[in-house]
Amino acid sequence: MTLAPRAENSISFAVVSDLIFTLQRTSVTPTCTLGTIQCGDWRAFTLEPPATGDHPAIPPGRYEIQLLWSPRFKRTVPTLIDVPGRSHILIHPGNESDDTEGCILLGLQQTDHSVLESRDAVHAFAVKLSTHLEAADDRRAYLIVDQPPSPFAVPTTVNA
Repeated sequence: MTLAPRAENSISFAVVSDLIFTLQRTSVTPTCTLGTIQCGDWRAFTLEPPATGDHPAIPPGRYEIQLLWSPRFKRTVPTLIDVPGRSHILIHPGNESDDTEGCILLGLQQTDHSVLESRDAVHAFAVKLSTHLEAADDRRAYLIVDQPPSPFAVPTTVNA
């Protein structure tokens, strides 16, 4: 929650609520980064590229989400703003790491390498986001991304 001035040269303040989504990464594999995204009681699964490569998963941080026009999708799409060293980081439908070039894919179900029912998950996300943003001009939405977990350590000794 942030405070914003009600009017120029005014001492009173209005409370402005930000919509906060959190992305918790749960698994990193050589082909993808899996996790969950949550806001209140709404939840979905996520799939991002692996942490390395030409289009790696985005770094941990807090990113504003705006609905911006996508020439690729020919509609407005949830877009992350000011991702360091990156641009056009979208939240869009897709199932596997081949469906993303650095963006975040959503799904209502998840396997060890994919998300499923992605269009339904993205639609629910977009409705929640747009409902919040359209309610007032001063509304903002953010995605807080955590640090990916370290890959599981491989034992260096074997019990005899």
